Amino acid sequence: MKTILVPVDFSEVSRNAAYFAGNLCNEIGPVRLILFNMFDNYMSGSDGSLMQDDQEDRKAIRLMALNNVCREFEVNDTVTIECKAEAGGSLVHTLNKVVADEEVDMIIMGITGASRLEQIFIGSNTLRLLKHATIPILVIPPEVKFTGCSNLLLAADLDGDSSHLPKSKIEALLHLFPMANLHIVYVNTHNNTTLNEHQQSEKVKLENWLELRTPEFHIIAQTNFIQAINSFVTSNKIDILLTVPKTNAFLNGIFKHTHTGILGYNSVAPFIAVHE
Repeated sequence: MKTILVPVDFSEVSRNAAYFAGNLCNEIGPVRLILFNMFDNYMSGSDGSLMQDDQEDRKAIRLMALNNVCREFEVNDTVTIECKAEAGGSLVHTLNKVVADEEVDMIIMGITGASRLEQIFIGSNTLRLLKHATIPILVIPPEVKFTGCSNLLLAADLDGDSSHLPKSKIEALLHLFPMANLHIVYVNTHNNTTLNEHQQSEKVKLENWLELRTPEFHIIAQTNFIQAINSFVTSNKIDILLTVPKTNAFLNGIFKHTHTGILGYNSVAPFIAVHE
């Protein structure tokens, strides 16, 4: 049974990620779904001074709130839901600990928080997790609802070496959606649709590796990678994007600082980051 972890800070974005996860789990069960909340080690007063409080009481309140979130969506009998809350100082450190302790297979999370400060905090932590995670992370854009998974997109890098791909992790993810159409997309940012010898060789390797899924291969010539992917996602009704972010450039293209200083999100579809 796979274990999926959803961090919940009770913002609308995190609640939406929980709803998405619940509906996704209904389709891919049996699954153990954990809703998790981290609260601060200490509370501060209006003057900034530390206040003594009972962590067990605060934990009980958080668990009650998580259970209320669970009641807002339905799961079938293939899904087991658990609620967990822990005090912590660093969201990334605490999540990594929970992942190890609970043997989590995948994290599903939103991007922004309930307030402007939380949007900066949660967004930057999502980015840090994506850069350093050892397990796949499925990121859900705000307001995106789960409507099934009929079309998957695998973003390919024909300029690299496909032998370094985390093939077992990608295969495990594809196995979750056996009936979904698989699209492999290579964006040539030099505006060239003609493949050189190395790129053609890498294309053949990918097609041979995934031949049982009969993937459709697409080459897009566009200088802006994110715009190219988003355009393809929209026009082909892609439900989930799979990517192997070898460099931080991809992730920094997904997240950007807007003029208000809030971390914005540029992807129009949920995406799973799978590291080598």
